[in-house]
Amino acid sequence: MQQLFRLIAAAWLVLIAGAAFSAPAVSLPNSEQWDLRASGSGREYRVFVAWPVRPAPPSGYRVLYVMDGNAMFFTAVEAVRASERRPDSKPDALTVVVGVGYPAGVNVNVARTLDLTFPGNEPRLRAPGGGADAFLDFLQKDVSARLAKRFTIDARHQSIFGHSFGGLFVLHTLATRPSAFHTYIAASPSIWYAGEAIKQQLAALGGKREGGAMVRVLLTAGEYEQVLSPAARRRPDAERADADLKSRAQVDNGRQVAATLNTFPGIEAEFVEFPGEDHGSVIPAALGRGVRFMLGD
Repeated sequence: MQQLFRLIAAAWLVLIAGAAFSAPAVSLPNSEQWDLRASGSGREYRVFVAWPVRPAPPSGYRVLYVMDGNAMFFTAVEAVRASERRPDSKPDALTVVVGVGYPAGVNVNVARTLDLTFPGNEPRLRAPGGGADAFLDFLQKDVSARLAKRFTIDARHQSIFGHSFGGLFVLHTLATRPSAFHTYIAASPSIWYAGEAIKQQLAALGGKREGGAMVRVLLTAGEYEQVLSPAARRRPDAERADADLKSRAQVDNGRQVAATLNTFPGIEAEFVEFPGEDHGSVIPAALGRGVRFMLGD
């Protein structure tokens, strides 16, 4: 009898496990994904799109482009939707979130290094870089055209968010195509890249800003992006890691770039430091603050 009981119990466990694996996947309402091939480079991307429940206002939906879409799209969508649920939300500030990432099977670390960096001498790179301008062409031509066919879009309110190399890409876009977006959100940007060459790009921008629409820029960094956190100091390589963080100077560089941008005509810049956060843990906070900044115009 005891042996029979064990067999019955094992059978139930198999049935329960099978039911769990056959359950329907969780889905995100009002969302879809597209696989798009860049008309310029021929490379393939996966584009994640989520739109509001309410219909577009007469001015159209605003758009938030999010780099590293495979990792950050869902967090960005919830940040936007939480803001839109607030009783003080603006009725005309409904936003389509567009996460730009890669299809299954692509080495994301290699692909993003190419797409999010501009040409430059950087010994820290572990994969080829320098494709930022081609990637920006893909966003402005291919992705925006597909969006315009699918939704009514407010061309005056286009925002872009990127973290780390994505933040560097945001600043490069600002420096080279300042009218491409209305709001630029650079979270933990890799300003250290290629001998801080982005600072020279942005300095050249100052002489070009003589008028036009106001451009808003938010830079952010976590407290523990420039020094090790107390917990991280217990790592066996803590001394080397601490020296590396200091050399990158994420906090000081972000604050300095924001101050420089504020001296240029037609640019409003802000820097926010998040206490207790490091380069990885800061992402949700940066997205939440970025959405507030985007909608606070």
